Amino acid sequence: MISLRNVAISVFGEALSAPPTSSQDLSRYREIQLGTSLPVVAKQLRVKSSEAKAIHKRPAVIQELAWQAPFTDSSQRAEFR
Repeated sequence: MISLRNVAISVFGEALSAPPTSSQDLSRYREIQLGTSLPVVAKQLRVKSSEAKAIHKRPAVIQELAWQAPFTDSSQRAEFR
């Protein structure tokens, strides 16, 4: 009985340590393709591109664009059961 428990624990441990079978596309964040120009991203998010802050300028320009999801009324949300 003890050896069966050790085998079960070993199989369970192997299953937990196995890498996931599906990989995530790291070239996208939410609906934004990384490397997309600022005006295109601002248009997708419906914000002004002038609100972007330059975080880093050299050797490559990195800009931050703050965005917050619009407020939705709790009566409009779908209820999950």
